[in-house]
Amino acid sequence: MNPFVAWLVEHHGRAYGPVGVLARDLRHWPLFPESGGHKKLRNFLESSAVDTSVLDAFDKAWAEWMTCLSPGCTAEAAGGSSSFCPAHGGRSHQAVRSW
Repeated sequence: MNPFVAWLVEHHGRAYGPVGVLARDLRHWPLFPESGGHKKLRNFLESSAVDTSVLDAFDKAWAEWMTCLSPGCTAEAAGGSSSFCPAHGGRSHQAVRSW
């Protein structure tokens, strides 16, 4: 599974709204690329003729994912002793980076 999709399903798979729907749809979309950055994945969605609301949800989710992967995401970066990110609901930043 694409690392972005794995993160998306983990964090939004049960959510209501456009990002939750996107998470559930991408989880079962066999042709979705296994790798690639924002441009490649967005181009895939565009070529699949998805609605603009899907593209908006993708962009929103990608921005959150990038924030969660940044070094400033952890409590450790702020001088704390743990490496848990509140955006990950207590999951380790390093665990998410390894996806």
